[in-house]
Amino acid sequence: NVTADEAFFAGCRGGYAAVPESVMCEIAAQSGCSSVLSKPENQGKLAYFMSTTEAESLAPVLPGDRLKIKFSNLEFKSSFGKCGGVLSVDGRDVFRCSLMFAVVDA
Repeated sequence: NVTADEAFFAGCRGGYAAVPESVMCEIAAQSGCSSVLSKPENQGKLAYFMSTTEAESLAPVLPGDRLKIKFSNLEFKSSFGKCGGVLSVDGRDVFRCSLMFAVVDA
């Protein structure tokens, strides 16, 4: 849930506040890593976010919006993985990206 008192809205002017794309990338990255770590085979391991590629902002995310995050096409090679992430509001895609990460022993 996006609330109007988020710290990144403090610098918004003119009454228009939208979540910055850099924050959308961070939301996707942290959610993706925690999703990967929730798998039984990754219990006790660490996930390191590596990169975001092909990021695309499709619509603004505003205070009061509820974000849903979906990941697809999870691929692993050794300790490295990648997946696609889609953030949506009310069933409408607002941000898409591809994520790369590493999963290593703690």
